[in-house]
Amino acid sequence: MTKKKNYLVSQSNEFTESRKDWPIMVARAYCCIIETFNKRVDMYISAQEKFEPDCLSLFDNVSLKDVLRYNIKRHQLAVEGTDGKINIPSKSEFKKAFEFLSDNKIIIGKVDDEEHWKKIPLIGTVEYRPDIDCMIVNQDMGTIEFLLGLKNKYTAFNPAMAMKFKSSQYSFPFYTWCCQWRDTGEFKLSVREIKHRLMLNEYTDDYGTLHKEAYMKPRDFRREVIDKAKNEIKALFDAGDCDVCFDYEEIKDETRPGRKRTIGFAFSVISKKKRVVQEKKELPSYLIPQYNKRLVELRSVLIPFFSRSLDKNWPVHAINELGKQVQKDMKLLDKVERYVSNTINDFHNGKIKSVAAAVRGWFRKNLGII
Repeated sequence: MTKKKNYLVSQSNEFTESRKDWPIMVARAYCCIIETFNKRVDMYISAQEKFEPDCLSLFDNVSLKDVLRYNIKRHQLAVEGTDGKINIPSKSEFKKAFEFLSDNKIIIGKVDDEEHWKKIPLIGTVEYRPDIDCMIVNQDMGTIEFLLGLKNKYTAFNPAMAMKFKSSQYSFPFYTWCCQWRDTGEFKLSVREIKHRLMLNEYTDDYGTLHKEAYMKPRDFRREVIDKAKNEIKALFDAGDCDVCFDYEEIKDETRPGRKRTIGFAFSVISKKKRVVQEKKELPSYLIPQYNKRLVELRSVLIPFFSRSLDKNWPVHAINELGKQVQKDMKLLDKVERYVSNTINDFHNGKIKSVAAAVRGWFRKNLGII
């Protein structure tokens, strides 16, 4: 593998960096839900754009029942065997996959430190209907903002592609990591971090059961976890059925004398689809003070509408992120100011219920600012 520079740009993604231990069938079940959610949101936005192009907030306008209720057929989780035969999961396997999802949450951060930490429900209620061989899923309303963020993040994975993994339960998380770092082309993870994310370290579960650390020998860890995932993803990549794959090198502990211990891995992401960046005229230095003043004014306009929001500091975060984008696209600030002005007018005229919800939805869709 070709040596690359060590500098990496942080690309945070709550889903890929969360802690989870998912069997293959569970990952397929979750991908079915994500893919259905994405399609329904796209259909809703497409319909709304014909009438209200500047007001696409799901929180104000969409029927959450339509977006968050799914009927997943058992055959949708079928796995194609090496012999080419389609293997439909048994009813018991089908039920257990959704039971697993309903009992678990996405965990971001660690409980025992001062960093940001939260638990996000994966799904709400589940009901198996034998008459139609279908699982009825009622998604938890609290997850909708997370799902929208997952849908719109530039590091998001393709759930349809993730459905192709069938031999290693670790292929899915490695695929999502490759997607997260696709544009940068490389990432590094310590052995400790990988084991923590995949729940292969020693830990006590919610029921008080102690789980011992898995794959204590480095060669077993490489062979059973990394290499199996790499080989499956690479085979799909070579066949044209996956858009990314990866290679890796071990990172040795150079601080100790004698035989060097492996403490982490440097991964190189190989992608068939390179990100196309449109060239935009940079903001001249003499205009920066003028644009900064306009950004401060825009933030001041938005803050009162977020005073009752659960995230009162969102305008500060959003305008800071907007400022970075304005540096590369001078016309962007004009577009945002025009949108905010029109949205506030619509609010005063009774056309929308919440400026905060509308603005957050528009920033998310058009600017990628969550």
